[in-house]
Amino acid sequence: MPNAQTRAARRKIPLDPVTLEALRRHKKKQAEARLKKGPGWQDHGLVFCTDRGLPLYHSGVRNALTRLVRRAKVKPIRFHDIRHTHATFLLKKGVHPKVVAERLGHASVKITLDTYSHVLPDTQQEAVKAIEGVLWTGGRGTGRNGR
Repeated sequence: MPNAQTRAARRKIPLDPVTLEALRRHKKKQAEARLKKGPGWQDHGLVFCTDRGLPLYHSGVRNALTRLVRRAKVKPIRFHDIRHTHATFLLKKGVHPKVVAERLGHASVKITLDTYSHVLPDTQQEAVKAIEGVLWTGGRGTGRNGR
């Protein structure tokens, strides 16, 4: 069974409308399963659980992911890789590392940057362009004397 989360580890994470709708549909199906199971349902307040309301075992989650990966015909990944993919996509799209750290539940942005800075290879070049613009054009252009 999974470890219980501490109160400090719990956080609110904004989600996009498509994900929210998928979760609403899942919640509806879960409510139907709860009614069907009746007194056999054990409510643990879980979003994802067995057909009796119990916590999922790691092997069951891993097997479900394996089936989905095969069906999607994509490169096999571990469940934890989804977390890394999420962080990598956000950073590559220019989301501030502090926001990414908050979504991942990192205690500090330093952990996020130490873990994911390798996915930001253009950062140094962006810094060069930024300082060049400030030093040579007062922020108005990209080269010396406004060129």
